[in-house]
Amino acid sequence: MKTTLIRKSFAWTALALTVVHGVHAATPATAVAFRFDDNHTPDDWNAVAEAFKAENVRCSFAVVSGGLSDEQGACLKALSDDGFEIMDHTAAHAVYVAQWLKESDYVAARAVMASDAAWFASVHDAARKVRFNPEIDLAHAKNVRFTGRVTGGALSCADEAVAAQLTFSKKVWIPSKAALFGIVAIAADGGRKLREFYGETDQTFDLADEEMVLVDQIAIQPSPDVLRIQARATRANFAVFGLPAPKTWIQPGGWEAFVDANRVKAVYGGEFGYTGADCVMPKERCWYATDDDTPAELVPWMQRPSFFYFDEGATYEDVITQIQKAQSLGKPLVFISHMSWDKAGGREKWIELTRRVLQWMKANGVPALTEATLTQAFYGEASDSVSVGGSSAASDTATRVSDGVQEFTEASGVFLTNGNLELSTARLTYRPTGGTGSADLAREGTLVYGGDANIEAEGSSVTLRLGALARSSQGGTLAFRTPGGLDTLGDRVRFEAAGLADGEQLPATVVGGLVSTSTQNAFSFLSSETGRGLVPVTQTEGLAGGETSNARLTTATTLTENK
Repeated sequence: MKTTLIRKSFAWTALALTVVHGVHAATPATAVAFRFDDNHTPDDWNAVAEAFKAENVRCSFAVVSGGLSDEQGACLKALSDDGFEIMDHTAAHAVYVAQWLKESDYVAARAVMASDAAWFASVHDAARKVRFNPEIDLAHAKNVRFTGRVTGGALSCADEAVAAQLTFSKKVWIPSKAALFGIVAIAADGGRKLREFYGETDQTFDLADEEMVLVDQIAIQPSPDVLRIQARATRANFAVFGLPAPKTWIQPGGWEAFVDANRVKAVYGGEFGYTGADCVMPKERCWYATDDDTPAELVPWMQRPSFFYFDEGATYEDVITQIQKAQSLGKPLVFISHMSWDKAGGREKWIELTRRVLQWMKANGVPALTEATLTQAFYGEASDSVSVGGSSAASDTATRVSDGVQEFTEASGVFLTNGNLELSTARLTYRPTGGTGSADLAREGTLVYGGDANIEAEGSSVTLRLGALARSSQGGTLAFRTPGGLDTLGDRVRFEAAGLADGEQLPATVVGGLVSTSTQNAFSFLSSETGRGLVPVTQTEGLAGGETSNARLTTATTLTENK
């Protein structure tokens, strides 16, 4: 694995910062996120992950949390621990249906739902599912009124201009039925076969000529309460496998109307800490077709991906051309893939092509990021701190570690001093050669963490000294990890930090092994200034690796001040 050591006053150009994947100053000229949608076998997920790990970068997996098996959940947890982003693709691949994995979570969610609310439709207790009604604006200016008839569940319209708009998934309001129906297919006679709103049941009814409404997508929206229930369902399902709360929301495509980005931003961003979303139908299935008049504050919530990847017959040259166009436009690029291998010539060929793309990106200074990190880099508050593209030396204060695994192996040294280190959705690993050593991370500055940041240390006797800790404005947690969990802390691995007040709390995640009560005071997180350390507030037998233990700074008599 590549070793990266950043020394004090070492002058990197902006270009050099972007060449080292996962370490960059401010906003790169462009960056690419690779997103893989829907649930797949652990074997396929791992095959994709290995392709990215081989190039020391990470990607994002958008999963339908209510349909995950135990095996899939365990695989995703391992991928998350290894720096991959696990995204929210809803709980049931639907905005108007939610599903819970655990019966207790379902029962708890149902207990606080208002079954008499306009948005509440029905429940399916055996499947732990709830259906929701949409809010429908029949007076919306983009709606189209027309005369139609239904024969055997197939809709026909004499107006050719309207009929041309009656394509797959479009929604039609039929007043005599007081219900929305969706178009699922074109029948042999040209009629449009109908299904009920949720897309599960083909219709067979007949209707004479009647005025109907072709309802525009923007006129079909979920209540904010429905989005809140969906967000909580996903969090509950993620928690079953110990997955961190997601930061990116991915609209389920295909059947359902797309959600207004304003609603997604308000609920998922404003209430649940998400930082971005894809909630727009890709125009021409092409990322650069984004409306020019999209308000700047909505751009992170309307990240239009490119579907033209190897899944859909793109060649290597086609993919590189899209990245080069992103470079010329100064825009980030997100590729979406459903991991369909056939058009690429099989899985191995698909992986070979993907690795070639990643290698080209590395050689040409284009970072490969998870979508959450891309969002932070281009649209977060720190994204404009340093201009990129010139040849001037980069400031220490702008250093950011994001995505992938950054490893350094020197027995002693300085990762960064006299400045701030921003750690976002990444793992920074200190693994000194020979197993013994000590090093500094922003010791004279501030270590700002966001997303799901990780600092890992491993060895027979290692000390990692950190600067003052601060949570970024984007929110998030910082996990301190060792392969052996708390059992290795104190005796073999020590984290030290400055600037923590007595009683201050910080989430700390235990990874690997079991933790016994006898080691609860060996959580060796010392302040290099005061000798106080972080110890778990509560600790019980059998806390499994990956579980979260709240920790607070307190005087720890079993620990000694660092000399």
